[in-house]
Amino acid sequence: MPALHEVQSSIARALRLGPEHVAAEMFLGAPDRVLLGLKVHANTISHARLVALEESFPMTREAMGCDAFNALSRDFVEAGGGKGENLGTIGRNFPDWMIRSGLDPALVGLTRFEWAWLDAFHAADADALALADLAGLEEADVLALPVARHPSARIVQASPALCERLGIAEAPHILVCRPQRDVLIQPASAALADLAMLLALPTRLNDLLAKLMALHPQIFQAALLKTAFDAGLLCSPEVLPS
Repeated sequence: MPALHEVQSSIARALRLGPEHVAAEMFLGAPDRVLLGLKVHANTISHARLVALEESFPMTREAMGCDAFNALSRDFVEAGGGKGENLGTIGRNFPDWMIRSGLDPALVGLTRFEWAWLDAFHAADADALALADLAGLEEADVLALPVARHPSARIVQASPALCERLGIAEAPHILVCRPQRDVLIQPASAALADLAMLLALPTRLNDLLAKLMALHPQIFQAALLKTAFDAGLLCSPEVLPS
């Protein structure tokens, strides 16, 4: 009897490449019954993927209308857009598919926000740094503090329509972050977005501020840092998942 992983690989290959790739030795019964069973299995998987897309992008579905969204989702699934992804991550490339399908950029922006929210929700847990964690430190120790971007932090390009829909102040970007239990969103300036970008690799706070000053010499760094700390954007490199 074939091993379970061999059966699973055979079924996956048949579903992906077509009936001619069905391994006859793997299945019992007449070929037409085997194909019928595979079709039922394929339909079940396809339905689950469509439902997963609906659950991943509820606001996009509402904005597009159910029929239009379901048609787009079916095209995405049938074209292999979610290939290699599980049900939780099937929507990773959905915004890019929408762009290739010629959809309104404002609608794509909404979809990118929804994916960033979902991605932040499922990100690794980590304790965010708070201003209170700096209490009692000497100035030199604060400036030498190693910092990194919180694993849940995501920056999304915003538009006036998107900000209005989300009920936040108009800004060029939106910060999505889950420093504790809940996913938080807030408008983000270009400087805050650049700060998040500079935190892609762990660095020391003084080096971070120097790079930020080179990009935005006019900003008030203390106020920007307070915003970043309050949003849960920063964490210690020691708490990052390995």
